[in-house]
Amino acid sequence: MDFHMSSQLATFLDVIGILILVVGLFLFMAYYKLQQLRRKSVTNAAKLASNLDKRYALLTDLLACIKENGVEEKNAVSAVIKARAAASRARSPHEHIALESAFTISLLRLLVILNKKYPELKEDMWYVDIMAKFRRMNKSINEDGRAYNVLTRAFNDLVKTFPSSFMAKIMKYKTVPVYLSLEEAKLKLSGKDPIPEKELRKQEYAVQDELNRREREKRKAMRAERKKDSAADKEKKKRDKEHEKEVMAIMKERQELYEKEEQERLAEKETRRKEKDIARRQKYEDERNK
Repeated sequence: MDFHMSSQLATFLDVIGILILVVGLFLFMAYYKLQQLRRKSVTNAAKLASNLDKRYALLTDLLACIKENGVEEKNAVSAVIKARAAASRARSPHEHIALESAFTISLLRLLVILNKKYPELKEDMWYVDIMAKFRRMNKSINEDGRAYNVLTRAFNDLVKTFPSSFMAKIMKYKTVPVYLSLEEAKLKLSGKDPIPEKELRKQEYAVQDELNRREREKRKAMRAERKKDSAADKEKKKRDKEHEKEVMAIMKERQELYEKEEQERLAEKETRRKEKDIARRQKYEDERNK
C-alpha cells in the first residue's frame, strides 16, 4: 500500500515538474520575443522620428514661402506650429510618433487650404520645389512608418495576448503607438471610413516584404563585391608573389655573380702575390750567385 502511494506521489511530482518546465519555457520564449520586438520597435521608431525631424525643417521653408506670398491663414498655421512644437518636446521616439498624428492632420489641413484658396502658389517656383521635396520625404517617411507599424503591431499583439501578456505585465511593458500614415490622415480629415486594420496590416506587410527584399539584394550585392574584392586580392597577392620570386631570382643571380667576381679577384691577387714572391726569390738567388 505504501509503495503504491509512493509511486503515485512520484508520478504526480513528475507531472508537476513537467508542467513547470513547459510553463517556464513558454514564459522564456515570450520574454525573448517581447525583448526582440521591443528593441526593433525602438530602433525603427528612432529612425522614423529622425525623418520626421527633417520634415519639420522643411516646414520652416513652407511657412516662410506662404508668408512671403501674403497667405493669411492664422488658425491653420497656428495649429501646425503648435503640433510641431508639441511633437518636438517628445521625450522618446514612441512619444514623438504618438504626437505626430496631430501634426500630420494639421499639416494636411493647411495644404488642402493652400491648394483650394491659393492656386496662384503653384506658379511660385519656391513653393513648387518645397512641395516636390515634401512628396519625396513623405514617401520615405511612409515606408519607414509602415515598417515600424509591422513591428509595433506584432509587439502590441504580444502585450495583449496570453501568455506573453503575463510576462509583459511583469516587465511593465505597455502597447506602443502606431504611426498614422498620410492615407489614414486624409481619410480621417475627410470624415470617410478608416482603412480596416486587416487591410492596413496587409499593406504594411507588403512594404516590409519589399524592404526585406531590398535588404537581401543589398547583402547579395555586398557579398558579390566582397567576393570580387577577394578574387582581386588573390590575383594581386599572386602577382606580388611572382614579382617577389623574380626579384629574389635577380638578387640571387647578382649575388652569385658578385661572389664569382670576388673569387676571381682574390685568385688574381693570389697569383700576383706568388709571382712577386718568385721574382723576389729569383732576384735573391741571382745576387747570391754573383
